[in-house]
Amino acid sequence: MILFLRTSDIAKAVGVHPNTIRFYEAWGLLPPIPRGPSGYRLFTEAHLDQMCLARMALGESWPGRNIRHSAVALEGAYDHLALVQAERAQAESADSRRERGG
Repeated sequence: MILFLRTSDIAKAVGVHPNTIRFYEAWGLLPPIPRGPSGYRLFTEAHLDQMCLARMALGESWPGRNIRHSAVALEGAYDHLALVQAERAQAESADSRRERGG
């Protein structure tokens, strides 16, 4: 049986406010978090491990707000690049079919 953790459990374990957990989720720094029938998030130990890792990477005062935001922006840029590459591949494929006459 899987033991689910609450947002407050994760927050307490890593020493942050529960809203910080929600921010990390919104920023895509945590894997998808299923919800129970009542709508509450159902965290697992894997989510806790990921949150610990994210806090080690981004939680100290050193990287600072700008670097933390740029990490999220960089992930968004990679997602955008993947979309552009997929669109380009589709366009090239369509052009190739057009040139072959089919």
